[in-house]
Amino acid sequence: MTVLDLMKRHIDLQWNGVKEPTRNGYRTQLNFMETDPMGKKKIKDVDSVIAEEWFQDLHESKGKNYSTLCTLRGILKPAFTRAKKARWVYDNPFDFPMQKKLYGENKTREAITRRDMRRFLDFTRTDKHFSRYFNGIYILFHTGLRISEFCGLTADDIDFKKHEIHVRRQLIRIHDGNKMLLYIETPKTKNSVRNVPMFSSVEEAFRDVIAKRPHLETEPVVWNQEHTEYATKFLWFDRDKHLEVAQHWQNHIRWTLQKFNKTYKEEITQPISPHVCVPSYILF
Repeated sequence: MTVLDLMKRHIDLQWNGVKEPTRNGYRTQLNFMETDPMGKKKIKDVDSVIAEEWFQDLHESKGKNYSTLCTLRGILKPAFTRAKKARWVYDNPFDFPMQKKLYGENKTREAITRRDMRRFLDFTRTDKHFSRYFNGIYILFHTGLRISEFCGLTADDIDFKKHEIHVRRQLIRIHDGNKMLLYIETPKTKNSVRNVPMFSSVEEAFRDVIAKRPHLETEPVVWNQEHTEYATKFLWFDRDKHLEVAQHWQNHIRWTLQKFNKTYKEEITQPISPHVCVPSYILF
């Protein structure tokens, strides 16, 4: 059995128990291992020295960062654990600690400061081009929603009477051959199904978003993979009236920050993405 064979076997056993973002990660790593020489090695020939040297080479020669390597190890370690239990191998070569500094990851991801948040939002609100994204970015900063949950919101999820956001789903986009498919799924964990309180300013932003929703001849309807549930009346659309997903908002924020830093001498050096849009002083 090769390393690639073992990975495929392990992933097949895990497939039905994980969310689509995890499945996308599986697909990415399998595609990579299809071309990497490690994928063709026999599992009995891989020891801990070979495994650690391979990881170091992936980082130094192929530019794989700490996060990517952790994802790859997150598949290989339990896969070899299964192989060890089945007595196909004597040891687990990927049972070694991942040191952040060894793979160039010596900084933790931090939320943006309150001052930089205000500077960034003021710029977004007044910029001729990027002001169209102000409401969405403001909501992300003040709710703590995951970006896929944010994209999965519908008009019916915004409860102005109770001043709450009902978080019930994620909007996911996947590659299926040459096609891009949209579907909904439940949030990441059971506790992620929740009601998020809204500040009055967040309510105002949502009212503006709903009022400015594009006129659509037909409302898009997105189903879950089992085709048992669907959602409609989504809030976020691009210029062509297509639904926006996480990648759209990652780009909106990145390009807005690039223009901000070209405009002002005092740049915002802290990277801004949907994942760090919650200032540290906001607690729920």
